Amino acid sequence: MTDAQDNKTSAQTPETGAGQAQRREAQPESGFDALQRRALLFTLIVLAVGLGLAALVVSGGYLAYRHGAPKVVATVPAGRVLGVQLHGGLFSSALVETDIGFYSLEEGVSFLKGEMLTLQERGNRSRFLCDSGQHCTRLLRPWE
Repeated sequence: MTDAQDNKTSAQTPETGAGQAQRREAQPESGFDALQRRALLFTLIVLAVGLGLAALVVSGGYLAYRHGAPKVVATVPAGRVLGVQLHGGLFSSALVETDIGFYSLEEGVSFLKGEMLTLQERGNRSRFLCDSGQHCTRLLRPWE
C-alpha cells in the first residue's frame, strides 16, 4: 500500500464518525424546540401552583365547616340543673340532669346547681347545652 492509500483508510476511521456526531450535537436547537421546552415548563409551574391553591381552598373550606361556629337556628329552655355526672377515662363525657330531662355531653362540664340552661340547635344540625354566660358544650351525636 502506498502512503496515499493509508491516508484514505485512516480518514474513514471511527473518529470521523464521532466527530460528525459531535458536530450534530453542537448545533443550536431550533427556535421551535426552545419554545416547546419553555411552554412545557410554564405549564408545569401553572399546574403546580393551581393544585397548591386548590388544596388550600379545599382544606380551608373543610376547616371552616368543621370548626367554624355556625349560626344558631333555635334556642329552647333546657331546665334548671339538678346534677352532673362526669365519666372519666380515655374520653371524658358528662350527663347533665335538669328538671326537664337528661343531656349527654361530649366532654366534661361543670354547671352550678339550679342554674338555668338552654339548648341551642345550630345550622349544621349540631346541638349544644349552654349556661347563662353562653358557655356551650356539644351534646353527644347519635351514630348516623
